[in-house]
Amino acid sequence: MTTIINASNGSTSGLITTADASGVLQLQTNNGTPALTLNTTQALGVGSTPIYGTSGQVLTSAGSGAAPTWSTPSAGAMTLISTQTASGSSIQWTGLSGYDKYFLMFENLLFSAQDQMYLVLGTGAGPTYATSGYFVSTISNDTKVGTVGTSNNGNTGVSNIILNNANFPQTSGMGNTGNIYFQSFTNSNICAMTFVSIYQCNNTAGSIVTYIRELGQGILTSNTTVKTAIKLSLPSSTFVAGTASLYGISS
Repeated sequence: MTTIINASNGSTSGLITTADASGVLQLQTNNGTPALTLNTTQALGVGSTPIYGTSGQVLTSAGSGAAPTWSTPSAGAMTLISTQTASGSSIQWTGLSGYDKYFLMFENLLFSAQDQMYLVLGTGAGPTYATSGYFVSTISNDTKVGTVGTSNNGNTGVSNIILNNANFPQTSGMGNTGNIYFQSFTNSNICAMTFVSIYQCNNTAGSIVTYIRELGQGILTSNTTVKTAIKLSLPSSTFVAGTASLYGISS
């Protein structure tokens, strides 16, 4: 049974209490309609037939004319796919689905030797990575000497997108930190990418001498298969530090 606190509005007006030894407490309104129920583990049930919801749900108001209900909260516009600690010669996310847009954040990626970092997209369960059809344009800014230049500006049909220049940090200093925004990921004709990279460079003697900022845009064209994978890779060295997080964007 249940210990009841009833706000009566019937022939016997006022507060009516009915006690038992069940350890369950119920608040009733309108002369006997269950509104809130606390069971022996303090779980909260709502409604005339108590509903306790499931783990992670929240109470949602239905307005002043109806009882609240349990509902699952929205995951939000961005959902974390995974965060990876950089190691080996590549960082990759495979089996991607359910999103047309993705956002990749990478922080302090350091290499075992001076190298370039490549971005490629893959298809299928394998996956098979596209090695042609990228169009890319980048702008670099050397903040020490104040020069601005273009790299791969207007290059077409290249095998990957380069996210930094070749004179890149080794095992010290600030590694590559930045982000990449992907859109039209499920489009069968074109996938667009915008990236920002901030990093330190080594001179020929191995000393860190300057900061470089690189802005770029790229597309992958003439690939009619839905994209399922993203990979950051190093052609001649390995990652020794840093993390990278991929998010799916639902709006």
